[in-house]
Amino acid sequence: AAILITAVVVVPRLGTGTLIASFIVGQLVAAIILDHFGLFGHQHVPVDLTRIGGVFLLVAGMWMVLR
Repeated sequence: AAILITAVVVVPRLGTGTLIASFIVGQLVAAIILDHFGLFGHQHVPVDLTRIGGVFLLVAGMWMVLR
């Protein structure tokens, strides 16, 4: 329900591309946090420069879609 409400509110203001890009960035950041702390029984995978660079590039791409 929260995703649907967010989509209904955000799409008219920012557009569909920005909404989808922000969902992908949010999922990647959440996955990195879950991996780093080994939450929910997952294997511990520490955050490294490559992962941080990937997040940075996705955020930059999302910013380009927004502009």
